[in-house]
Amino acid sequence: MSAETKDGFVDTNGIRTYYQETGEGPPIVFIHGIDLNLTYWQPEVEFFSRRYRAVAYDLRGMGKSGGANPEYEFDAYLADLTALLAALGIDRPVLCGHSLGADIILQYGISRPDGMRALVVADAPAPDNWVTSPLAYELQKVAIDVLRVLHPLDPLSPLAPATQHLLYSRAFQEANPEAMAAFRQQYASNSVDGVLHAAKALAFRKDNTEELPQITAPTLLLRGSKDRIVSQGEMDTYHSQIAGSTLEILDGSGHMTLQEQPEKFNGLMEAFLTGLPPA
Repeated sequence: MSAETKDGFVDTNGIRTYYQETGEGPPIVFIHGIDLNLTYWQPEVEFFSRRYRAVAYDLRGMGKSGGANPEYEFDAYLADLTALLAALGIDRPVLCGHSLGADIILQYGISRPDGMRALVVADAPAPDNWVTSPLAYELQKVAIDVLRVLHPLDPLSPLAPATQHLLYSRAFQEANPEAMAAFRQQYASNSVDGVLHAAKALAFRKDNTEELPQITAPTLLLRGSKDRIVSQGEMDTYHSQIAGSTLEILDGSGHMTLQEQPEKFNGLMEAFLTGLPPA
């Protein structure tokens, strides 16, 4: 029998943040990527809620959470996470982040080295990543401004196919047409301001590369071998800079490792967590 899921909203720095939690035990907090929402963690939450308190939440301006406006800087994500943990009474969780969520927990690990039991960093774009660069943000803003005029009722829909191609491997796209249709619908349903403000916060975030050695928590790094966004070189840099970290490659997966290969993702994460000292 699956564990009961509880959900609700908590106040985090003046916005309403939506969260779900399932199961009991040591806490794991799952943080999704840009322009997505907590539902993408469903396979992981179902798996780990058997022995853990699995918590997932919608980042500001995404999913059911507020905060799409006004603009904010990257540090707002760290403040939101701190407030969420306090509101839910969570101390030293395992933090599992994907893409933007992975960048958030890396910076959290730098600024609060004793604040977590471990980090699971999946498909994290480096500060110099071409997709999350200031230039990419400016181009995206121009495109969306044009689409607001040409498609005022649905400006994000024309961008959904290209975004899908960036996120998913070709094989997964061809084998899962229903999942791809669901992704395009979810992406198009985002707040336009939410998309732009998240992209800007990510593009202009601080370059934390030289600070990565400050991370002392056990760290698992994951990357899909077919990832079109995050290069192997980026993950190798994280691996070399974070002492004692473990790097695993999900062969054949694109950027969305959590969705393309959930069984492999969960197996690698479970083996990593099993090797940790007791919570």
